[in-house]
Amino acid sequence: MPLSSALPGLTSQIKEAYNKAKNDASNQPISEDISDSIIQNLSNDLGDAIHNYMLQALVTTNDVINPGQPVVPISAVTASPGTGTGTGNLV
Repeated sequence: MPLSSALPGLTSQIKEAYNKAKNDASNQPISEDISDSIIQNLSNDLGDAIHNYMLQALVTTNDVINPGQPVVPISAVTASPGTGTGTGNLV
């Protein structure tokens, strides 16, 4: 899917992360240890939201193979031109 389609999910997860941090801060007296914990949890939640967003990307390629290109893993070169396409997701 195009990333624009995944944007509402990213926005929602970021909002949830901030609301969770706000609730964590309001439910207990804040000390340096609690503050560090809240920041760490918020960082993890934001990282997860961004990671989940990026995994929604649909990657497409259009390839042109010119004669004389090396072929890996065997020691050969292409003899004739060609084209190809590919579609996939990030993992």
